[in-house]
Amino acid sequence: MTAIHPPIAEQRVNEALPVALTILMISSAFAVFEPSPFDLLSLLLLAAAAVAGLRLPRPAMVPLAFAILFLLGNLLAFVEVSDFAKAARYTAISAYMFLIWILFTALFYHDAARLFGTFWRAYLIAGLISAIIGIAAFMHLLPDADLFLKHGRAKGLFKDPNVYGPFLVPVVLYAANRLFSTDGAKRWLYACALTILLTGLLLGFSRAAWGNLVVATLLLMTIRLTVTRSLRLLVGYLVSGGLIVGMLAIGIAALLQLPSVAQMMEKRATLVQPYDVGETGRFGTQKRALLLGLEKPLGTGPGEIRDEFARYPHNVYLLVLVENGWLGLAGFMGFLFSQLALGLRYLKTISRRPVGNAVDDSILIIVAVLLTTALQSLFIDTLHWRHLFMLLGVMTGSLLWAVKRSGTAPGDLGGAGQHPYR
Repeated sequence: MTAIHPPIAEQRVNEALPVALTILMISSAFAVFEPSPFDLLSLLLLAAAAVAGLRLPRPAMVPLAFAILFLLGNLLAFVEVSDFAKAARYTAISAYMFLIWILFTALFYHDAARLFGTFWRAYLIAGLISAIIGIAAFMHLLPDADLFLKHGRAKGLFKDPNVYGPFLVPVVLYAANRLFSTDGAKRWLYACALTILLTGLLLGFSRAAWGNLVVATLLLMTIRLTVTRSLRLLVGYLVSGGLIVGMLAIGIAALLQLPSVAQMMEKRATLVQPYDVGETGRFGTQKRALLLGLEKPLGTGPGEIRDEFARYPHNVYLLVLVENGWLGLAGFMGFLFSQLALGLRYLKTISRRPVGNAVDDSILIIVAVLLTTALQSLFIDTLHWRHLFMLLGVMTGSLLWAVKRSGTAPGDLGGAGQHPYR
């Protein structure tokens, strides 16, 4: 992105961005009420970024067009709504999610290499805040601990353990990566951080989060084993991946000594829960949602699905189909998968060159998490996950920054040996 302001103004923007991003990312740990501090700060930073001259790159107009298509589907579905105020609020939240994406895409397109360090450090702090509160609440070390629990499961300052847990997954992978790539006192600090994060994630008892972590870890290891030519890096990646799995196993074994953990684990660590089966269970609801979505091309209206069924279908694609109709589903899937395609093209380019620097490591983590989350969305509603749209923006902005820096065409990310991360 080329700023349109004088050099001194651009310099001030560059100086202010890390501070603003740090505050914004730390505030992401506090999402128990709406609007959250992250919501207010992100809108403020988006306005400031627009005034400072930060803009979306031209290739990002493709997912933006799909986002507009999705919102148009929302509006067309209003003809079916029974509660206009609820539908308007739900649509406004959806529109805000895309503003988060716009913000992070613009920021990382501006200077991904410079912002990644700030992003991860602040995200790590936010993750530790969330995990520590979740652990302390579960152990009843906090006054009014039940405020930070849901059905006995840790949720930190989030509304639901199924959001709290996946929020921690990217920073768990980052901490494991840093544990290998640093030495001395820092290595011990990252070891402590990783232990806290994994414990907090485990005590959320979210099968979605556990699955997200395992699949993302395996995917990340597979990618790295495929593209890494350095024996040292190869061994390091195997060690860091094995470390996550090993620490998770040790943590589970240790925590199972606590009766409350053992009881909850016995209840949650089964593939099929009682609420999954039956006509009104998760799977029965998904079948009925699919049939209803096919019958109503315009959808039932934003936020209306709970009035149609006893429970949510726990599938974001079916949720969008039912509520926002065929046009809304096309827009949402186009928005999501056009960016995942960009990430997959990136994986193709790194197979032709050495990898191992901090920017590559960051993008690989995010791509692995996003691919896993897209799959996970078959079993959970991710439509209003702030961190999903944030990560999509970080990935898209940083990859298009790479295209800008290398001077290649967007369709050939990195080009033949011209990728900027050499």
